[in-house]
Amino acid sequence: MLGTRDANVPLASALLAFVAFIATILGSTRWCRAAEASPIPVRITEALHAGCPRTPTMVARVKTRVPRVREAAEGEPAVSIDVRVERREGVSRGTVTLSVGGERAERQASSVSCERVLAALAVMASIGLDEREMPANEAPAVAPPASAEPPSPATEARADTTLHPPLARRPKTSSAPARSSQPRAPSRIAVAFGTGLELSLNRATVVSPKIFVELLFPLRFEPFVRLGFERSFRADVASNEGVASVRWNAATVDVCADFVGFAKMAAGGCANVEIGSLDAVVVDPLPSRERSRFWLTGGLSARLSWRPLRALSFDLAVGARVPFLRNELFFEPSTLVYEAPAVVPFAGTAIVGHFP
Repeated sequence: MLGTRDANVPLASALLAFVAFIATILGSTRWCRAAEASPIPVRITEALHAGCPRTPTMVARVKTRVPRVREAAEGEPAVSIDVRVERREGVSRGTVTLSVGGERAERQASSVSCERVLAALAVMASIGLDEREMPANEAPAVAPPASAEPPSPATEARADTTLHPPLARRPKTSSAPARSSQPRAPSRIAVAFGTGLELSLNRATVVSPKIFVELLFPLRFEPFVRLGFERSFRADVASNEGVASVRWNAATVDVCADFVGFAKMAAGGCANVEIGSLDAVVVDPLPSRERSRFWLTGGLSARLSWRPLRALSFDLAVGARVPFLRNELFFEPSTLVYEAPAVVPFAGTAIVGHFP
């Protein structure tokens, strides 16, 4: 009997300890669920460059992913979220900083689209908020069941790490998914159409209307290619033998990039090519027939662009071209009427309509 009684005493103690352990676990689980359901007060500040969308706000963007988020009351302890987006070199560069107490975490995103940057920063902030709990002074204190033994230091450390993970370590677990959801630039080529007017000094003052299509590539410096066609008004050149009228018809290729960019302004350069014909006809004396010569030039220009609206921009360009063929026109037998100059300076303006 004694032997049996000695064996049953440890068994009863073990059963009581097991029941106490189960009660502790269930109580901790209920505490965690209550904490997860508690709201998360936040205090958000935003500093965005001109052209960034103001709606929806960052609070609304975050709340769509973490419904428990709410704006903090005056003086209430809260998670501070600072959002800043600047535009440099034609790219929107954004930073989101989460801080509470002495903890602070910062993440960055960039794209030519400010909307995409804001979406990525909202994802990063939402992941950070969703994986943390409220400041310690906001969490309700929960006393362990009376029948339970005090948890060991190791158990307390594990529970504290689970319920209150340090904010500085959290973004490391979420940085990879956030980066994959935010491409650095749009994945498609943007298309625009435009028309313009150019004035060149080609022995005479030549005015040339122009139409073109523009292809904008999603790369650094926002490079684009304009493919167009221009047909000049006739310009008269005179000599002792008579008067001739000349006209240029050319396909144009402009390869450009913006090296300096602001909210609505951009400045850059272009490489210009013209391929077409120089057409001439004698005005006096008559009768006469028209003659054509192959025309090919290459040049460089500086460009300034103003984009007051997302779908509309205005360009101003100044540059010079070099004719690769020095064409000559003359009255027979040898009276020179026109000779292509070594350099043709020009200035032009254009209006461009951009597709969304």
